[in-house]
Amino acid sequence: MIHPVFRLNKKQRGVGLMESILAIAIASFSILALGKLLIKTTQELGQSESHIEAIALAEQRLESFRSFVTLTEYEDIETTLIGEEEIHHGANSAFTLDWSVTPLPSHKRITVTVSWLRAGGIQEQVQLSTNIARVNPVGSGKLMITL
Repeated sequence: MIHPVFRLNKKQRGVGLMESILAIAIASFSILALGKLLIKTTQELGQSESHIEAIALAEQRLESFRSFVTLTEYEDIETTLIGEEEIHHGANSAFTLDWSVTPLPSHKRITVTVSWLRAGGIQEQVQLSTNIARVNPVGSGKLMITL
């Protein structure tokens, strides 16, 4: 004998056409929403990678300014490198590096700007600055030897 809960009413036999269509529509909208989310996440990831790459390029350029060996090279930072521009091709974008040197009495202020176009033609930029003191690097090496 079949339990009364499992007995089907004569009017209700299986899944109807309307229920099937509704289930397919809900599943379709869910898959569409997940697809849009995946696309947006991929775009945001690409933008994050571009920011990270731009910061790394700016830090590399600043380190190249800090790597002077003599005071003559320190003085040449101002005259030989002002306003130059470089283009680097990264994983997601082409980056333009531009920098300026501001001489001050005891040091130089260097500002590096990295700019690029992201999806949609929107201009992005990262700007890093540093101060480089007029200290003879040879003297700092002697200090380390005496310690």
